[in-house]
Amino acid sequence: MERLMEGLASRLMTPGGDPLSPRTVVVQGPGMERWIAQSIAREYGVLANTLFPFPRGFLDRVFRSIPDPAHAKANANWESGKLTWRIAKLIDSKRDESDFRPLAKHLQATDGDWRMVQLAHRVANLFDQYITFRPDLVFRWLQESTLPISADERWQARLFREIHSEIGSGHVADRALAFGQALVSKDAALVEEQLRVEFGAAVEIFAVSTLPPLYLSVIDQFATVCDVHLSVLSPSSEYWADLWREVKDESGSSDERVFDLDGPSHSATLLAGLGRLGGEFQRNLEEFSEAHDGGVDLFEVPGEASESPTILEGIQARLLRLDDVWPDVDQSQSADSPTRAMKQRVSRADDSIRVHVCHGPRRELEVILGCLREAFERDESLMPEDVLVMAPKVDEIAPDIVAVFGASSEDAQAIPYRIADRGAFRRSKVALAFHDLLGLLGGRATRSEIFDWLANESVAARFGLDSGGLEILAEWAERAGFRFGLDEDHRERMGLSRERAHTLSGAIDRLALAHAVGSSEDVFAEVSAVVLDGLGSPDLLGALGDIDQILRNAFRMTSTPKDLRTWCSELRKLLDRLFERTDANAHEHALIGEVLTDLVDSSESAAFDLAIPFEAVRERLGAAIESAPAAQPFLSGGVTFCELVPLRAIPFRVVVILGMSDDAFPRGRSAVGFDLMADHPLPGDRTTRNDDRYLFLEALLSARDQLILTVPGRDVRDGRDLPPSVVISDLLDMIEGVFELDSIDESEDAKAGSSPLRDWLVVRHPLQGSSPRYFEASKDPRLLARDAEAFRGAQVRRTVRDGDGGPPRRFLAESGTPVAPEEGLVPALSLDAMVVRILRSTRTFAREELGLRLPRPEASVEDLDPILLGGLAQFDLGNAMLDMLREGALPNEVARRLLAEASVPVDVAGRLSLHSMRSEVEVIAEIAAERCAGEALPDHEFELDLYGDAGSADGSEGAVDTGGRIVGQLAGRLDQLRTSGRVAAGFTRIGRRSELDLWIRHLVLCVLVEEGGAGSGSPLPEPNSIYVGRGDSRTSNERVVVYARVPDARVHLTRIFEWASSVALAPLPFFPRTSWEYAEKAIAEKVQQGMRGAHQTFEGGDGWNRVTPESQEELEFARIWEGWSPLDSQGSRPGAYAFDVVAEEFFRPMLLAREVYSR
Repeated sequence: MERLMEGLASRLMTPGGDPLSPRTVVVQGPGMERWIAQSIAREYGVLANTLFPFPRGFLDRVFRSIPDPAHAKANANWESGKLTWRIAKLIDSKRDESDFRPLAKHLQATDGDWRMVQLAHRVANLFDQYITFRPDLVFRWLQESTLPISADERWQARLFREIHSEIGSGHVADRALAFGQALVSKDAALVEEQLRVEFGAAVEIFAVSTLPPLYLSVIDQFATVCDVHLSVLSPSSEYWADLWREVKDESGSSDERVFDLDGPSHSATLLAGLGRLGGEFQRNLEEFSEAHDGGVDLFEVPGEASESPTILEGIQARLLRLDDVWPDVDQSQSADSPTRAMKQRVSRADDSIRVHVCHGPRRELEVILGCLREAFERDESLMPEDVLVMAPKVDEIAPDIVAVFGASSEDAQAIPYRIADRGAFRRSKVALAFHDLLGLLGGRATRSEIFDWLANESVAARFGLDSGGLEILAEWAERAGFRFGLDEDHRERMGLSRERAHTLSGAIDRLALAHAVGSSEDVFAEVSAVVLDGLGSPDLLGALGDIDQILRNAFRMTSTPKDLRTWCSELRKLLDRLFERTDANAHEHALIGEVLTDLVDSSESAAFDLAIPFEAVRERLGAAIESAPAAQPFLSGGVTFCELVPLRAIPFRVVVILGMSDDAFPRGRSAVGFDLMADHPLPGDRTTRNDDRYLFLEALLSARDQLILTVPGRDVRDGRDLPPSVVISDLLDMIEGVFELDSIDESEDAKAGSSPLRDWLVVRHPLQGSSPRYFEASKDPRLLARDAEAFRGAQVRRTVRDGDGGPPRRFLAESGTPVAPEEGLVPALSLDAMVVRILRSTRTFAREELGLRLPRPEASVEDLDPILLGGLAQFDLGNAMLDMLREGALPNEVARRLLAEASVPVDVAGRLSLHSMRSEVEVIAEIAAERCAGEALPDHEFELDLYGDAGSADGSEGAVDTGGRIVGQLAGRLDQLRTSGRVAAGFTRIGRRSELDLWIRHLVLCVLVEEGGAGSGSPLPEPNSIYVGRGDSRTSNERVVVYARVPDARVHLTRIFEWASSVALAPLPFFPRTSWEYAEKAIAEKVQQGMRGAHQTFEGGDGWNRVTPESQEELEFARIWEGWSPLDSQGSRPGAYAFDVVAEEFFRPMLLAREVYSR
């Protein structure tokens, strides 16, 4: 390529000719234009007065010389965008005719109008391909009086005739034919003069990889008037047009075969697999250039001057010669076999080609960053501008590029970069939000989709929402049961039952009711209020209501077909209503406006006035937004990230291609069933797979120092191997066939010496940059994507975990002994607060004492209607049903109230869910009624002064010696009282937190009974407490727990109060399930077994267990207890109390007093 560039620069900068006449250089992309301009300006100081048209633009300029005005100017009606609507109109008018019967399956579907527009777009693109690649076919359609016999060709020929009769000639094939005729007409001299005035003495066509035969024909005719310098980048100096046929053992059209009797070389096999597109261009080019002067070969053997050529140079040299032998190899060294069997030895330090296998795109970019940093450190002459990074879909990985390469400018290791080839709508928040809005209105409008859309700045600002407000609204919507759909009409349109409950409007009904009536249990219009806990203001609900109203109106607007002008008018209104317009984003609004205007203009130019469904408009409008052009910062400084697109054979010192997985590259695009080109392919036809294969070949030829290939070849979830792209496998096969590694010294690692060449070329990276593999003393030098800072952090964590070396990192400091209350300061707690501090001490300490609220773990957003009740929802509904039945509510009224809850499935699923719970709830209610002997008593309010003795209840260590002083005041209310005792019931299994709650309140009842009510005049029941619930297992019938009078109840209650008070200073090592597991065994004098069971319950084990370890039930456990073992009774601890002591003192009196019954 550099030699071609030197020739081009020499010709452009040679004095002569009209200095005011611009020179013309035809290129195939803006990247090549920029590279040429920069290269010549760097060498000569400036490049001016030079035009860089693309091939189609060049032909347009050539055709202007045609005397006939009808052909001189392009007919815009032949553009595929406008042609789509004309074809759609014709198909609609002729859908019932016999010739168009093959289209019946598309047009007779329920969404036939949408399919009609979709079909018209495909036919328009196909006609554009026919005009360019099959001009003889379309001319035959117009000239022959009879229609073709083939059914698919028949309707296409008739359709093309109809269109041609309506809009006339003027497509590129028409103009090419007219140009050829003009050159031999009586006006030929005038045409030639106009061409010379327009283009001067010569035209440069530079580095084109392929051109359609029609274009070559026009260029061939143009060359009879003006000189044409065609600079072609070819991978080989040999004739290789039919190479792919010979490799497949097919007979080529050429009499001269490339291969000898030994068959294809490895290099020829690789070129045949990758270079079919270029080979066919070579054949077409030679057919058109036979009458002209022969070309000039500027081939150079890569690495010829190097003493030790690299693998990359060796591959390029072998492709050049289509042989497996390095040019200077002594061919006499092998007498009985061709020299291609002799392999070139390469050094292990050769990193000119590397294949890195990683876990996903983010890791690929981290590996690329490490490789580039190492390359820049090793070679100071290498600049960021010398590096090109290509990806199949750069838009999708752009956020990862920014995250990995977007280091602070203050970072000395930051690498400057630019991202090219991004669509305009990806850079525009307004365009992106408008694009997503089209999807919302045409889709399911799920909760995640709605709130992702609302998170867009242009939408959120329009409704005065910030990030905090959006979080609150999202939580409200979740509580209110919003899953998907705007309202019942939206659901019905999707073919679902007409239900409002789990739609956005249904959620707003519940939220509005909550703001109006609070947490009332009443049901209004089959809707119950949702509890909000004061999480915001009515302004937020008002904003959500406005959004809902606009979206519902928009949905109703999209439910009926309309003509395109009406569609675009309505969508403009939505643009103004839903997106904030500012001076900063006015150009983004203008972009959407231009797309809408172009859509209307295209349809009206085709006189298309049919009413079409929203789905058709959404598809065409979405495609137009996605294809909107944007400024391309290609070669604008720094490392260039760009799309992996064909015809970009610009040389770079380092070329990187990422995302080379089997399913991503080469990209496949199946042809439509009626594509006549696919049925009868010809040389020069374009296919996506052949384009991608040739693109890879161009990248291979464009790399000068390094070709770095990355493959997402490891599954992120389970680490299993994923297949690489076939082009990677082909390249590695070729390398293995012609290269071998140098032998290594005896001192080197034997394992490394036994690795084959492929294993040396392919580097398999760990999932994380902090993996020890990157930091081992004898580490693989190819592993460059290490994160030293993360590794140091991991080392510290491992040290803490293993306990070897240095004190562990702890969130809480050590605390030795309990802290007695200050003189005159008496701790006071309510009964409810004391219960919470005991049963959830870690969470209480984090939230109330530290003000620490950890975010909830990320969970999958439920975007489907609930079918089954979740565990928490089942618990809440079971308790609600039990309370209503105990209050005497009728079963029908209970069902009506609960079916109105947001968490209950709608219709039959909801009734079945409640029915499955009802029998068990009724049994609990029945037993509770049996146990409620005597009369009901009013709630008993109390205040208790608790005094400490000199020691604990059983003399254990760690007690506060208060000397009989008052240690606290406890106040509260006991409810659910009857003359026979306190009776509680719940839809929970016995042996859970509810029973521990009952035990603490039972101790209070016993103390009050002993002391005559603690100052309250209300009567007290007998000192009995009963809890009725579900069995503690699926097979257990024991549902009733009874506690009678407890000796020394005040001592036990005081001890619990002391524990609860201590939570102000440190969390209490009390965990209901774990402590119960330990205490039950310890009381039976099985301490070691109890501690093993406690660790199993708290931390989980290696075996399969459906029960979540207790340490994972609350997020606060991991943070608060960091660096401590809360179950360890020995050594220091953050609080004053040991786990085993607290567990035994709490559960010993409880288990001694506990009696369990089936009824």
